[in-house]
Amino acid sequence: MHTPSEGEGDDGLLDDLAAIRPTQNDVFARSVQHSVRNALVGGAGDPFRFGRFTVLGPLGGGGMGTVFVAYDPDLDRKIALKVLHVRGEQGRRDMLREGRALARLKHPNVVTVYEVGVVDDRVFVAMEYVAGQNLREWLREPRPVDTILARLLEAGRGLAAAHAVDLVHRDCKPENLVIDADGHTRVIDFGLARPLEDSPLLTTADDTSSPGPHSLRAGTPAYMPPERLAGGQGDARSDQYAYCVTCWEALLGARPPAESPGRRVPAWLRRALERGLASDPAKRWPAMAPLLAALERGRTRARLRSAAVALTSVALLAGGAEGYRRWDLAERAAAHARELAEHATACDDAGAAVDAIWNDAARARITAAFTATGLGYASTTATHVMPWIDRRAAAWKQARTTACRSADPLLAGTWSPDTLDRAVLCLEDHLFSLEHLIDAYSQANKTLVQKAVSFASTADRTADCTDERLLARRPVPAADSREVLREVRAELARAGAISYRGDFPGAQKAITRARERAEQAIDWPPLWATARAQEAAALEKTGAFPEAEAASVEAYFTAARGEAWEIAADAATKLVYTVGYKRARPDEGRAWARHAELAIALVGEPDDRWTPTLLNNLGTLQFSAHQYKEAQASWERVLEIQERRLGPEHPQVAMCLNNLGNVFSETGAYADAKRMYARSLAIKEKALGPDHPDLATSLNNLASVHNNMGERAEAIALFTRALAIFEAAVGPDHPDVAMALGNLATMHNLGGDPATALALNTRALAIREKTLAPDHPDLVNNLSNLGSVHRTMKQYAEARGFYERALAIADKSPGGELQAAKLRNNLALVYQDTGDPAQALALYERALAGFEKAQGANHPAVALNLYNLANLHYNAGRPQLALPMYERAATIFADHPGTQPGEIETHFDIARTLVALRRDRARAIAEATRARDAYRDAGNADKLARTEQWLAEHPA
Repeated sequence: MHTPSEGEGDDGLLDDLAAIRPTQNDVFARSVQHSVRNALVGGAGDPFRFGRFTVLGPLGGGGMGTVFVAYDPDLDRKIALKVLHVRGEQGRRDMLREGRALARLKHPNVVTVYEVGVVDDRVFVAMEYVAGQNLREWLREPRPVDTILARLLEAGRGLAAAHAVDLVHRDCKPENLVIDADGHTRVIDFGLARPLEDSPLLTTADDTSSPGPHSLRAGTPAYMPPERLAGGQGDARSDQYAYCVTCWEALLGARPPAESPGRRVPAWLRRALERGLASDPAKRWPAMAPLLAALERGRTRARLRSAAVALTSVALLAGGAEGYRRWDLAERAAAHARELAEHATACDDAGAAVDAIWNDAARARITAAFTATGLGYASTTATHVMPWIDRRAAAWKQARTTACRSADPLLAGTWSPDTLDRAVLCLEDHLFSLEHLIDAYSQANKTLVQKAVSFASTADRTADCTDERLLARRPVPAADSREVLREVRAELARAGAISYRGDFPGAQKAITRARERAEQAIDWPPLWATARAQEAAALEKTGAFPEAEAASVEAYFTAARGEAWEIAADAATKLVYTVGYKRARPDEGRAWARHAELAIALVGEPDDRWTPTLLNNLGTLQFSAHQYKEAQASWERVLEIQERRLGPEHPQVAMCLNNLGNVFSETGAYADAKRMYARSLAIKEKALGPDHPDLATSLNNLASVHNNMGERAEAIALFTRALAIFEAAVGPDHPDVAMALGNLATMHNLGGDPATALALNTRALAIREKTLAPDHPDLVNNLSNLGSVHRTMKQYAEARGFYERALAIADKSPGGELQAAKLRNNLALVYQDTGDPAQALALYERALAGFEKAQGANHPAVALNLYNLANLHYNAGRPQLALPMYERAATIFADHPGTQPGEIETHFDIARTLVALRRDRARAIAEATRARDAYRDAGNADKLARTEQWLAEHPA
C-alpha cells in the first residue's frame, strides 16, 4: 500500500473513529481505537495481534476500512493489512466475495492480494506492502511527458488485467496509482471494486472539490463518468473514463477539458483521451487494450521523431546521411520489435485471466473435496478430471489471446472493435461456466464425483468465440444493458452448477429466479431464451416433462425472434429428445429435428458442432420406436463426427459406441454388439479408472451379449465384476447393488443354478425394500426375477405370489403399462405350467393388449407374446387358432433386423402347425429347414437336434 497523501489521512482516520462504537468491547476494536488516536496525535501506537498478524501501525484509512502495516509470519514479510468496516453475516459474505474476486487478480502493475478472511467478526484483506509515492505526489517534481505517459500506460495495463477477470476498479485517480521503489506503477485500493456479476448500486457521499480527497464507497465524483454520477453501476468503460481523466490531469495539469498554461500535448494524444472521455459509453474505446495500443503507438512515434531530430546533426557530422539512415532504420526496427513485444504481452495477459480461477490452489481444493466424500474411487476420479479442466482452461486462454491479437492493429488488426466486443461477450459466458464448474467441484458431493469426468469432458465450444462467421451472427445487446446482462449470465452459471451436485429442484428454482429477473430487468430475448432453455433442462431432471417441453418451446421461439440461432438450435435439439422420446410422440420429435436443422443452417455450423447432439437425440427416438436401421445410421454418423472432432478415446465416443452396441444387441448382431461394448468399456477404463461405477453399465451390456451368444461363464464373470465395483463404490446396501445382484441372479437361473439365483435375488429385494417405499416401481424387477426363479424351481405358488405382487405395483405406477404386460405374460406361463389354460389365455390376451398399447402393434415384444398365445392354442388342440398368431409373429419379427428372441422357434412351430392342419407340406418343410439352419448358425445344439429329428420324421 502507500503512505496517505496530504489531506487524506486525518479525515479517513476520523471516519474510522466514528465507525467504532463505544459499545464494542472486543480486543481488536480497542486496539483500533488506540492506534487511530495515536495516529491523530502523532504517536506510533503499540503493536498488537490481529489473528496471526502482528499489526505494527496504521497506514491510512477511508470509508471502507483502516489500513495497517503488519507482519505475516506465514509469508515472513511485511504486508499491508486492510480491515474492513463491516458487521453482520450478509456484509461479511459480500466483502469475502469481493475479496476473493480481488485475489484472482495477478499482474505486475496491480498490488497483490495474498489472502481474505475473517478475524473477530472483521473481514480483512492481506495485501502486498508497496513503498512509494502516489501519482499526485510523484508529479510534484517536473517530469518529461514521455516518462509520465510510460507510468500511465503501466497503470492502464493493470486496469486492463482487472477487466480481464471481470473486475471494475470504480475509483481510478492519481491517489490510487503508486510509483514503487523500482519506478513502476502499481494500481492500489481496489476497495470499491466488485465482480461484474455482483455490483450493487452505490451512492455518492464525497465532496471532491479539493485535489486529494480520500476514497469513500461511492468513488470520487471528479473522476466519475456521467453514467455513474446519474446513479448507474458502471462497467469497464467507466474505469476507462476515470483513467482518461487521470491521464489528462497528469499530462495537462488540470482536469478535462481545462489545461494548465504552458502545457501542450500532441494532437494524437488529445484525440485518444477525448474518445475515452465521451459522455456516451458506447462511443468510448471498446476496451482498455485498444486505448493503450493507441497511446503506445503515438508514444513510439514521438520518441522516434525526437531521436531523429536530436541526432540528425551528429549523424551528418560523423559520416553523412548514409550512416544516419542505417542507424535510423535499425532504431526503428528495434522500436517496432519492442512495441510488438509489449502488445503481445498485453494479449497474453488477457488470456492469463483464466489462471486466476484454475491454478494449483484450485486443483488442491478439488482433490480435497473429492477425497472428503469417502468414495473409494474419488481420488482416482480427481486425477482423471484435472486434464479435462486443463484443456478447457487452455482453450479459453488461447481464444482470449487470439481475440486480443486479432483486434490489435499492430499484431493483426483484422478484427473490428465490434467483432472484439462480440468475442469478449462470448468468452465471458465460457469463463463464467468454467469458474462455477470449478467452484462446484471444490464443494463436491458423491453425486458430483460420479459424474465429474462426464461434466468436465463435455464438448467445449470456446473456439466459437473466435470464429468470425459465428460472431457476426451473434446478436449484441445495447451498451446500457451490459451490466445486468453479465449479472444474470453469472447467476445462470451459478444456478446451473447446482445441478452438478444432483440438487435438480434447487437448480430449477435458482434458474427460474434468474430468468424472472432477466425478463424484468432487460429487454433482451436471447438472454430470456438462454434462461428458459436452462430452466427446461432442470425441469426435465426433476421429471416435470410437460413443463420442460413448454419451457423448451418458449426458448426456441424466443431465440428465433431475437435471431439467436445458436440458442434456438440447442432448444430444438433438446425437444427432439423431450417430445420424441421422453413424451413418446415420435412424429413431433422428428418435426423438431427439422426445426433444429434449420436453426443449425442459420448459425452456419462450423465443424459439425451442433449436429452430433441432434443426431444422438434423433437416434434415441428412432431406437425407442424400433427403427433400428435408422438409429444405427444416426449413431454411426455421430461416431464418425465425434472421433474426428474429439479423438477416438474421448468419453463421448464411448457413449456413441454403447448406443451402437444397443442397436446390434437388439437386432441379434451379437458379435458387432460385443465389439462395440468392449471398446466402450476400454475407453471408460482409461478415462475413469478401473473402479468407477460408470464402468458397470458397459460391463452389464457386455455380459448380456456374452449370455446371448451362449458364453455364460464370461457373462457371469462380467456381471460379478460389475457387482464388485458397485459394492466398493457405493456400499453393500445401495440400489445399484440390487440391480447388479438381479443381473447376476438371472445368469445363474438361466444357467441351471436357481438356488444361487434365489439367494442373490432375495438379497437384492431386501436392499430395495430397505431403501424404497413398499409400492415403489423399482421393486417390480426384483419381484419379477424372484417369480422367474421359483417358476424354474417349479415352485409355482411362490412364483405366482411374486408375480402378482409385482403386477399390483405396476398397475398403479404411472407409465407402468409395459411392465404390467410383461408380468401378465409371465403369470400366464405359470398358469399354463400348472394346467389352467383358461386363466393363462385371459392373461396372455390382456398382456397382448398392454404390449400393443405401450409399444405399438409391430414391436418384437408383441410378436413374442403372440408366439406364447399361439403355443397355448396349439397345446390345447386348437392349431387353427394358433397358425394366424404364429404367422403374425413371424411377420413382425421379419420387420426387424437380426434374430429376435422367439423368432427361430416361431418358424419351427409354423411347420408343426401346418402339418397338424394337413396344409402346404412343402412350406412346412421349408419353415423347419429355415429353423434348422438358424439353430446351426446360433450354435444351439439341443434345438438343432430336435429340429433335425422332426425333419427326418417328416420327409419332403
